[in-house]
Amino acid sequence: MDIDLLIDPSPENVRKVKAALSVLPDHAASEVADDDVLKHTVVRVADEIVVDLMAKACGIDIDAALARFQRRG
Repeated sequence: MDIDLLIDPSPENVRKVKAALSVLPDHAASEVADDDVLKHTVVRVADEIVVDLMAKACGIDIDAALARFQRRG
């Protein structure tokens, strides 16, 4: 099982995501650097559940995704 998350790649937000993922038993999120999502297309957190962190998916970033969601909401 894996989960793909489209996130704001700012270091501050990545720290928040890492804190949320810290509840997973292997604490794999602690190995993610705060700027990894800015540097890499996909950052895989391989814990009990595999979580892929992405700044863009299919060329769409979080701001564009939220704008589309809000228009449809």
